[in-house]
Amino acid sequence: MSKLGILVDTHTHTNCSDHAFGTLCENIHYGKQNGIQMICMTNHAPAIPDSAHIWHFVTMHELPDVIEGIRVLRGCEANIIDSMGSLD
Repeated sequence: MSKLGILVDTHTHTNCSDHAFGTLCENIHYGKQNGIQMICMTNHAPAIPDSAHIWHFVTMHELPDVIEGIRVLRGCEANIIDSMGSLD
């Protein structure tokens, strides 16, 4: 069981987004120390001003599925950007 009572963190940001400070590896290390089994990296999508560079999203497939025993899911924090419901 997780020290935090959390097994999966479905919303993490890395320093690829301007407002975050930790790297993916730091997030994974923290998760491992606290019994988290899976994290989802969800930096802001490209249309948001503090988002990760487009190459962050283009190269996500290069990441291993498991790092230090933690399953890593790839995603983004998609935002509704207009009244028609379009996503960034």
